[in-house]
Amino acid sequence: MTRPKLDLRTRLRRIRNRMRRPGGQAVILMYHRIADDPGDPWGNCVSPANFEAHLAALRRVARPTRLAELVEGLASGTVRDGAVCVTFDDGYVDNLEVARPLLERYGIPATLFAITGREGRDREFWWDRLGRALAAGEGQETDLVLEVGGEARKWRVTAPQRREIGREIHALLLPLSTEEREPLLRVLAEWAGVDPDEVRPSHRAMEPEELVRMAEGPLFDVEAHTVNHPALSLRPPPEQGRELERARAHVGTWLGTPARGMSYPHGRVDDLTRRLVQEAGYAYACGSAEGPVRMESDPFMLPRAYIADSSGETLARRLKWLLY
Repeated sequence: MTRPKLDLRTRLRRIRNRMRRPGGQAVILMYHRIADDPGDPWGNCVSPANFEAHLAALRRVARPTRLAELVEGLASGTVRDGAVCVTFDDGYVDNLEVARPLLERYGIPATLFAITGREGRDREFWWDRLGRALAAGEGQETDLVLEVGGEARKWRVTAPQRREIGREIHALLLPLSTEEREPLLRVLAEWAGVDPDEVRPSHRAMEPEELVRMAEGPLFDVEAHTVNHPALSLRPPPEQGRELERARAHVGTWLGTPARGMSYPHGRVDDLTRRLVQEAGYAYACGSAEGPVRMESDPFMLPRAYIADSSGETLARRLKWLLY
């Protein structure tokens, strides 16, 4: 492809960066949902129109590359300069129904890190259930009480404060296990008057057979994102090990080959978690700290850029800053 034309400031910065570092520089993008959702409380959605504009921008200013190819290059001592890898976390069905056709149209590869348990399938992901509960009855003023860790927490929920209260409750639920969190989610659903077991079609995760379809063809890879999406470094080591080993095995059962890569749920990782990922048999792992991938990057702590619902030009400027 033709290399993008860069302004003088960008060219000078690139020359300076090259003098400071050996090898090339790449970027890994992190997406979640490709959907129009005006009520998206966590900023996980990119609209289909903006996603297509992102793909056009990638074609224009970067070198779209399979993540597996980037990882192989790191192992052999080469990083393709200007490479950009597209990744998705969680496994929402819109990745298959909306994102995949657009990626095929533009010939851009992508890697999906899928949650392999029943969360998102039998019930919505816990953060979606929380967001839905807080959105119900918006405009009304009411009290909410949750008992977390033996302590009763009380909020006066008003329209201006719902988003902030949602962030507070999200932080309280994040460190918990699935079993610890479920009763609290049911209290929230009862408080909001919503069905705790309903799975909205727009919010469901792919079933295993859909993950198999997602992985078909030369452009797409499906890897692991744990079984239940715990904040790994906040959980006991035996639980971390089970989550990592079982998710890798699930991918192997569905696709014929155990997962080679994984991404850390909520970006929560420490030295112990990193070691457990290696011991579970993975070849690489992606985090959520932003930055470029360089020759010296740790393959088990690969940085990624979180992508919000923005224009193609906004992404192009961001990529030029990260890459050049």
